[in-house]
Amino acid sequence: MDYKSAPACSGKKQCDLSSGDNTFSAENGKEPGVNGTLKVGISLVDAFTLQYYEGFPADQVAWGQIKTPEQWKELAAIKNGYQDGLFTSPEVVRDVAAPLVDYIRSQLVDQDKATAPKVTLMVGHDSNIASLLSALQFKPYELPGNDEKTPIAGLVVFKRWHDAKNNKDLLKVEYVYQTADQLRNADVLSLKNPPKRVTLQLAGCDTDANGYCSWDQFTSALNNALQGTPLQPAAPAPAAQPAAAPAASDEAQAKADQASADKAADDKAKAEKASA
Repeated sequence: MDYKSAPACSGKKQCDLSSGDNTFSAENGKEPGVNGTLKVGISLVDAFTLQYYEGFPADQVAWGQIKTPEQWKELAAIKNGYQDGLFTSPEVVRDVAAPLVDYIRSQLVDQDKATAPKVTLMVGHDSNIASLLSALQFKPYELPGNDEKTPIAGLVVFKRWHDAKNNKDLLKVEYVYQTADQLRNADVLSLKNPPKRVTLQLAGCDTDANGYCSWDQFTSALNNALQGTPLQPAAPAPAAQPAAAPAASDEAQAKADQASADKAADDKAKAEKASA
């Protein structure tokens, strides 16, 4: 690519994508950002990837310069690394992902499951998925058939299941996505040609052979992800202490006092009767 001759380089001193300074920004209330040749490079990778997904002829995708699967892997690695650098560092995800984590908790944990919606759909960006998975400390994963970690039109699905035999709730998290070829060919998805799915594993929520983990551990992971943020869960109110039962000696004394009072009243009644 002849970047030096591009209009974007006109009047600039530095027009080499392989070098140059990049500046990163992370301000409260704003999305993390980067300026410099890295941002230009990521924009190019996005454009080439979308050309491929939209079905452009091969000789029109990146001017026909991307010819092998290995080249696509290299470009995807650039985008994945860019996303990791901006949206998955602990300092960033603590604030960026907190509102989303809190909303998920409000829908899946805080509500009575008997009356909660059967399905809650949230629409966002690949950066939202990246920061969410980092905040909840999901283990590394791969999406066979697609080199991107957060491909376009992908879904992260949190599903609550109930184990009737053991009477406990379970969690299963899946990444549902389309392969690069499904996107490029605009495949109609169906039971015969479904989207792909990969089971994700949450740190601290051990999965069984079928990909299920404890709902209680999932709840703890949500709360832990909010620690140190303005949305940190409030400490539960202390349970009211039941009134202490009278000591056995107090009960015995009360009975003795009542017996004495009854005897005194009986003696008084007999005396009054005798003097009448």
